Amino acid sequence: MRRAVIGILLAVAVCACAADPPTPEECAAAAAEIGGFLEKRMTDPATGAVFVNAVEDRPAVAGEARNRDALSEAVGQMMELALLRGDREMFARQFALAREKFQAEPGGFLAWKIALDPLRRASTSATLDDWRVAWACRAASRRWDWPEADELGVALVKAISRGTEREKIPPPAFNLPDGSPGAGAVPLCYLHLPAMKDFAADVPGAGEMLAQSLAVLRGIASAPGMVPAKWDPATRKYSRGLADEVLALITLLHMQAAEPDAARLREAVDVRLRYFRERGRLPQAFDSETGEALGEPAGAAVYALWARLLLARGLREEAGEAVKLMLSFQNPPGADFAGAIGGYPVFSFDQIEALLALESYRPASP
Repeated sequence: MRRAVIGILLAVAVCACAADPPTPEECAAAAAEIGGFLEKRMTDPATGAVFVNAVEDRPAVAGEARNRDALSEAVGQMMELALLRGDREMFARQFALAREKFQAEPGGFLAWKIALDPLRRASTSATLDDWRVAWACRAASRRWDWPEADELGVALVKAISRGTEREKIPPPAFNLPDGSPGAGAVPLCYLHLPAMKDFAADVPGAGEMLAQSLAVLRGIASAPGMVPAKWDPATRKYSRGLADEVLALITLLHMQAAEPDAARLREAVDVRLRYFRERGRLPQAFDSETGEALGEPAGAAVYALWARLLLARGLREEAGEAVKLMLSFQNPPGADFAGAIGGYPVFSFDQIEALLALESYRPASP
């Protein structure tokens, strides 16, 4: 039954791809509905913290975020959304949340998740989220002449730099009490090249992290256009097998912002464009060794990230098709999660990525 439903949804999505691109009015309405759902059902009114999902009945699982947990990931995403909208008040709320709730002490990392009542912080920090917040804080400091925002950004990058003195490649997690890095392979999407580039001139170690990260991304060994999920500093090898497109597209967006003419980036975009144009959709994952697409169709977050990458490459028509596909996942009036993107348990990541895609797509509309 589930396969049959997926097939029906996919057929609808493919038809949507061939239809007219979404109008400014459609984008505005969708953004209002998704944003309204996010605010009413997934946001703590006192702090602005965004909960990881929209329900409260998922059983606890060690090492995972559930229900009323809030993620540093969402702080960075919401900061980026505030920057796109030019909304200083929205940014200020997330800035205060980062400093007062997610950061255990001045100069330290951001806990990757927290619970609010009572306040409980995870003992580790996801490096990508620290980079996201640092990059957004520097951008906000430039836009709004906000020294305190830049101070937080600099502090986070200094903390990352202290933890990467040997490899100069940000590892996947840090231990908050002593700043020591987590072990294991590095997710390539954690290599936030735009932030490294922004801080290279004034934070010791940031330039070296940028150079090393660029070398890792330029040296990808895989099928043409593929983006492996991880790189292991110990073996100097890339992960093999299936690589989720959400992680791959985040990596490609970082490459686009820092090195838009990179051969690997052009190849990766071309492979996906051919697939997208031939089939009217994307898969949820590719096999990084063979280039074979996983049969499972992509979810809304893939199309949101794909739309943003297409827009950055100047491919507005294809971006419109991607936005249309993304919106095919929006729940209709009367549904349990009316207005939201996706079904149970309704993840905040998907909602905010959809808003980022809509905000990126709308301004250039006639």
